[in-house]
Amino acid sequence: MSALVSLLGIAVLLGVATIFSSNWRAIQLRTVTGALLLQIGLGAFVLFTTQGQAVLGSLSTLVRAIISSGDKGIEFLFGALAEQESMGFIFVVRVLP
Repeated sequence: MSALVSLLGIAVLLGVATIFSSNWRAIQLRTVTGALLLQIGLGAFVLFTTQGQAVLGSLSTLVRAIISSGDKGIEFLFGALAEQESMGFIFVVRVLP
């Protein structure tokens, strides 16, 4: 049942994209199909193989390290304003730089 709902969601998304397209005849079905198959393949690789989970874990660690470095830079620039404990989450200081 959930696979059917997922397929229905994909069909609705493609339908909405087609409706709002200014030139729906220019949509290349081969490109759209290839992109969907690539997405399904990558999802299956990550969900069903240990190698895919390891790759995703490594990428997650890399992104966390980059965010941590950014946090240290924000603390250097903004000092106490960047500390979440004292003032909470400040969008301008934490997200925009």
